[in-house]
Amino acid sequence: LAPTLIGSIPKAGIRFGLNALIKDNLRDKDGKLTLGKNFVAGLGAGVSEALIIVAPVETVKTRCIETNMPFVKGFTHIVKTDGIGGIYRGAVATALKQGSNQGLRFMWFN
Repeated sequence: LAPTLIGSIPKAGIRFGLNALIKDNLRDKDGKLTLGKNFVAGLGAGVSEALIIVAPVETVKTRCIETNMPFVKGFTHIVKTDGIGGIYRGAVATALKQGSNQGLRFMWFN
């Protein structure tokens, strides 16, 4: 439960905050956005949330389940054994998934 709670609030903040920021920078002179620009804003927000929150939290959570360790102890173990890069295993796949997911979500729901 803790990793889910730790990751949910900042993940949503990054997703919606960056989506708004990117959209503001992509607006045309009339303040309008195309579906494609909405997709790009969502894609950027999704990739960012994946690299900042989702990939590290999911990696630690998965390793904690595999090793039966609490979250903080699992995090410390990963960093000691694999270095800080160890928490980013699978980050590319996670970024592709989150980016495309949020790109499509924000393209259609904005």
